[in-house]
Amino acid sequence: MRNLSFTRWHYWALCTLLIVLGVQGFENGNVNNFRDQSIQLPVIYSYNNPALFQGDFLLDARESYVTWFYPALGVASRAIPLAWLMVGLYVLSVALTVSAVYTLAETLFPRHGVGPFAVILWMAYLPNPGGDFTHSPFVTHTTFAIAIELWALVLIWQHKYFGAAVLLGLAANINAMTSFFVGFMWLCAMIGNRRLWSWHTAAAFVV
Repeated sequence: MRNLSFTRWHYWALCTLLIVLGVQGFENGNVNNFRDQSIQLPVIYSYNNPALFQGDFLLDARESYVTWFYPALGVASRAIPLAWLMVGLYVLSVALTVSAVYTLAETLFPRHGVGPFAVILWMAYLPNPGGDFTHSPFVTHTTFAIAIELWALVLIWQHKYFGAAVLLGLAANINAMTSFFVGFMWLCAMIGNRRLWSWHTAAAFVV
């Protein structure tokens, strides 16, 4: 990344791939085993208007989702069309995830210019070693939480534990299950750096 042409090449490559990612995200309704995530719409609409979908079996599972993501969307959709909210959150979650993937790669492997390549691999829909995918063509509470958790992971590696705790607290209120794993990494990092212990860092994580 020392010469300008190399940097410019990466910039245009990432811009092109980001556009491609956005287009295929809107075009494909069934990709990477995420299936049709429109199943969450009745749950969201039920928070907008409790009279809707009464007796629907999908609403029976609503209480099992320990998240404020759907209730917040339902309430917000009373003032803003839900379609606009979903598109906005999709773009935001993709932007957060792409920037976090880039920053995490650059943090783990400094001075090697691997950030753009990490983003390209993510955009190419390549799975991680576990075979899972961290993106979806339809924003969900899981994909939105993962975007935040990736940034928390970045802050952990940068030894900014207070900021990581705040992000993990936010993510845990969106999807507690996926937050557990990054939270465990945060805890291990704190144990390994006792000189950084402080009550306000622990309080941020607990809250």
